[in-house]
Amino acid sequence: MAQTLLDLTQDMEALDNLMADLDAALVRTEGEVTPEVQAILDAVDAWAAELNEGFEGKVDNYVALIKTLEGRAEVRKAEADRLARRVKVDAGNAAFLKDRLVSVLQFRNLKKVETRRYKLTVASNGGKLPLLISDDAREYLTKQDRFSVVERRLNTEAVREALEAGEKIDGAAFGERGVHLLVR
Repeated sequence: MAQTLLDLTQDMEALDNLMADLDAALVRTEGEVTPEVQAILDAVDAWAAELNEGFEGKVDNYVALIKTLEGRAEVRKAEADRLARRVKVDAGNAAFLKDRLVSVLQFRNLKKVETRRYKLTVASNGGKLPLLISDDAREYLTKQDRFSVVERRLNTEAVREALEAGEKIDGAAFGERGVHLLVR
């Protein structure tokens, strides 16, 4: 039965422990290679070769699967982007036809129409009345305190610069960089 990556890693840890036993045996024999030490050496060499071959094959298969999944993800993203463009076109066409139908019904003063499959009603939108502000008025009104809003947000670059300069800031610190896998 094929070993998993976890199995191989645990076996490699056991091999490391066996090598520690070998070191202890060599210390006991003052570096002399006795038959007992030679038996441990032979076992370590054979097991290391087997584990390295299995580990290398397993890692190679992992990378092949990663590459396959990345390729599939790329193809699916491209297809999703293509479909998203189609969704946008369809939604735009539906909105255009809906607006056109509303215009025709309003022109004919028809509030309700019933067809074989659908019941239509031309209804007024609810909520607040739309606010229309010209560009000139927008510029003028923005300068007045009662019509403008000041937003506060954290300037993370300023916090970064302060930390880099050695300033202590409660609740702010640099984290550790993450790691990633490079495959060539």
